[in-house]
This record gives sequence, C-alpha cells and structure tokens, in this order.
Amino acid sequence: PTIGDVLETAGVSWAWYGEGYQDMVDSQKQGRCPRPPADCDFGVSLYPCVFDVGDYPVDYYASFADKPEHLRDYAKLKSDLADSTLPQVVWVRGLGYHSEHPGVGVRISDGVTFVKDTVDMIERSPYQKDTLVLITWDEGGGYFDHVAPPGMGTDNQPYGTRVPLLAIGPMAKANAISHAQLEHSSLVKFIEWNWLGKKTGQLA
Repeated sequence: PTIGDVLETAGVSWAWYGEGYQDMVDSQKQGRCPRPPADCDFGVSLYPCVFDVGDYPVDYYASFADKPEHLRDYAKLKSDLADSTLPQVVWVRGLGYHSEHPGVGVRISDGVTFVKDTVDMIERSPYQKDTLVLITWDEGGGYFDHVAPPGMGTDNQPYGTRVPLLAIGPMAKANAISHAQLEHSSLVKFIEWNWLGKKTGQLA
C-alpha cells in the first residue's frame, strides 16, 4: 500500500499541489508541449521550466493518477485555502526552477521566494491557527558537510549528507533546533502518528 491508500482507507483527505500541472494537462489536450514561463531563464518546454510527472509519485498509480481530488495545480492551493476546502494532508511542489536544485537556469532565490510565498499564503488563511508546515529538500545539493553520514538507513542503503527540515506553525517550538536523527520516511511516520491512529509502519 502507498501512504495515499492508507489515508484513503482511514477517510483522511489528501492531495498534491503541483506548480505547472494544469498547463501540462491543457497542453496535452491541444497536442502541444507546454510553453515555458517567462521567468524561467532556461526557456524550454521541459525540465526545469515545466511540470515533470516524474517528480510526483501520486501519478505513478492508476488509482490516483490525474484525479483532481489527489493531484491539483498549485494555483488551486490559494482558492482551497480561501474556501476552506484544503485536504487534511497536503504536499506542495514547485516547478524545477523553483526547487533550489542546482543546475542550468535555476536561481536559488527563485526557490526561496516560492517557499516564502507558499508559507505566507497559508499564514494568511483560516488554516493558520492549526496547520503545521514542514519544509525539506531531497538532497544536499552537492555541498560539503562537515558531519559524516550516520551509516545505513532503514532500507539498507547508506545515508547521504544531511538536509534541513523546517517546521513552521503554532505547534512548532519557537527558535528551537532539534538534534534528533530523522530521514525522509520520518514524515510518513509523522502522518501515520497524527492521522492514522498512532500506528506506524503501515507501509511495510
């Protein structure tokens, strides 16, 4: 089972919001490639300027693929926040040139702005009082880390360099740094604990 299956079975609403998704759908209907946004310096109709389905595991499964209850355009996040129709568990991802991923046509500042705009949107919404925003990265970007990786992970693969995780919201401890060792699957454990009866390991 996927985390989507487990949430679905428990009656917990969830969705991915992907920047550029609707433009990709509309372009396919018209038999063309999506046009790159004007502010994407790379200026081509492929990554990092347009939606890349490979970045969205929700679209790997026929039971969830392209279903609006589970995969929505980033622009809909604003209206769902305003209309109080936001699902209980949400993932948000920007286009490649908004990801802070090093590479051609990518400015770190564009990714920072995307994240800030998203957090500001949530903090100005009715959801502000009871929403926890978790921000993380999928890799260290190739930068040197003076702390050695801690060894093998839960999947018998070695850990890489550390990546940050920021917790923003009224439930997060202010001005605190946690030294607990976590990994990306810790976010799944967090979802299980908070929405799935505190029973973890349901995806094993």
